[in-house]
Amino acid sequence: MTREVRANDVNELSEEDAKHNVKVNVLVSAVFQIGAADMALAAGPLMVYLGASNAVIGLMSGMGWAALLGVFLSPYISVRCPQKKWYMFWTHVPYIGAWGLIGVLILASGILGLSNEQILIGVIALSAANFFFSGFVTLPSQEFLATCIPMSYRGRYTGFSMSVGAVGSLISTLIGGYLLLVLAKPMSFGWLYVLFWVFAQGGYFLALMAREPRGGTLNAPNPWSKRMFRAFASDKKFQRVLGANLFYFSLLSPCLIFVPIYGYRELGLPAATAALILIIQQVARLLLSSHIGLWTDRMGAKRMVPIWFGGMAASMLPMLVWRDPLALYATVTLQAVCFAGIMSAFNPLLLGTPKPENRSGHFSVQIILRNLLDAVGMVLTGVLIDRAGFLPYFIGWAIVAGLLMFVVRGLLRPLGDQNEDYS
Repeated sequence: MTREVRANDVNELSEEDAKHNVKVNVLVSAVFQIGAADMALAAGPLMVYLGASNAVIGLMSGMGWAALLGVFLSPYISVRCPQKKWYMFWTHVPYIGAWGLIGVLILASGILGLSNEQILIGVIALSAANFFFSGFVTLPSQEFLATCIPMSYRGRYTGFSMSVGAVGSLISTLIGGYLLLVLAKPMSFGWLYVLFWVFAQGGYFLALMAREPRGGTLNAPNPWSKRMFRAFASDKKFQRVLGANLFYFSLLSPCLIFVPIYGYRELGLPAATAALILIIQQVARLLLSSHIGLWTDRMGAKRMVPIWFGGMAASMLPMLVWRDPLALYATVTLQAVCFAGIMSAFNPLLLGTPKPENRSGHFSVQIILRNLLDAVGMVLTGVLIDRAGFLPYFIGWAIVAGLLMFVVRGLLRPLGDQNEDYS
């Protein structure tokens, strides 16, 4: 049985509408990044301040399993929303709100007389709530972008988002770094979480300005039906893109969180160093992300993905050669550039490979697998670092990233080279 609704897709957008949607979504992403810079300043130092072990940090960063119920229910809700921007907006309210409540909890901890252990328990619980609501967020966000932005603009959209976001993030980081220096801990962390809440939620009001076509796609399979799974099983090209994507999120992405943690624990860097790290990363993204997006659109996303896997492997070399803060700064800078490149290349492939009628089903399967493997990867990374130490883990990670460059190239070889090969 299939669900028959009026056919509407990105192909019905005019060139003017497509350019308008790129501008709107760049602003949405940029404003979110401005807020995210404040939270990134607080997250790592807060965990160290509260005495969390690397395993606990990995556990908190890998709670993707908590999103599974939302991922399962999201297609049933999404199919009833003729415009994904409204579903996307409302799901972000509790998702972002959970982070905001972490800030409120920290700010109220003095009045409530909470110990560090009690604050940590509250942070873990609210992080779990955040991951739970994230299960409802990803599907409408991906469907919204796939509907509003054509393949020929998706690389530059990601690049421009990071470049524009970097400008605001630099200002936000400078303010956040100042707060870390002048305010007592943990109150400074609480204010940064609250600032993130205000900026991030405000950004999604802008998404409502997008010119999204109404309606769904014709002949879409019902959520979690046999036909949905058959469509996924028969789409070998999407499976190849998904496989490459899962390699990144399960094996490489977790390490990015622990590189700054290494600086705090092993090099003795103060909490305010988080601001310097973010400033360096944002400057790199500001200077290069828009160019990376344009290169991706011109050269083809499938060609660029393996290159950035190789870049990830090379990014670890400074920190492995020199045990010095400058080497750490060089590594996080290179990783920030490679992350921009990987996202600019993966987003077009993931959004453009499925046929429009199969997006909901394909994306739902992708979200489940990514959340599960990301959760496992985060926890294992924390455990491995606790057992083996930071540097042995980083050496192994660099070797794996280099090998994956060749694996991913082989996986993506059968995909098309032209924008017309994608929806």
